[in-house]
Amino acid sequence: MNHVMEIRIRTSDLPEFRRVILGKGICRLFLPASFVIDGETTFEITDIAGYCALNDTGTWTAAQALRSGEHLLQSMKEAQDHFMFPGEYYIGGKGIFCGGSGAELSLAFLPYKYGSRRDTIDAVCSVLMEINQHVDPEGRGYMEEVIRLIQVQDPGISAAIHLLKKMGREAKLVGL
Repeated sequence: MNHVMEIRIRTSDLPEFRRVILGKGICRLFLPASFVIDGETTFEITDIAGYCALNDTGTWTAAQALRSGEHLLQSMKEAQDHFMFPGEYYIGGKGIFCGGSGAELSLAFLPYKYGSRRDTIDAVCSVLMEINQHVDPEGRGYMEEVIRLIQVQDPGISAAIHLLKKMGREAKLVGL
């Protein structure tokens, strides 16, 4: 099995400071990567051993799914301290990986520019919906409510994290 993922990126889309941050693995949102620069193309090489794609995970409780969403948003918030801002990297698709307990989600870094804040929110909500697909049907309502509130209220990342924590506690209390 191949445990290495390679992504081609235009060199101009990946500033040196981001290569350093990603190469040192100091931003828990992103998988650590190595880089090879060949003129206008940079190859991002990521060792994905010990991780599995989000699509390949089994069934989760509602509380586990909410904890995963919380971890993702908390990591996105912390990434801002490293000048890795939401809306400047791709959120979703085959670039989402689970590690550790499964609740810890990480992204393969791919430069991307979302057109607006709303587009970024929609991308985050799409990931939360994808996470929710792994929950037993009777527990899916918790994440669906979080997604609905994020889409309607646009609460900001800290308030969304708080909402995920609150719903996670509630789901755990009722055994979902």
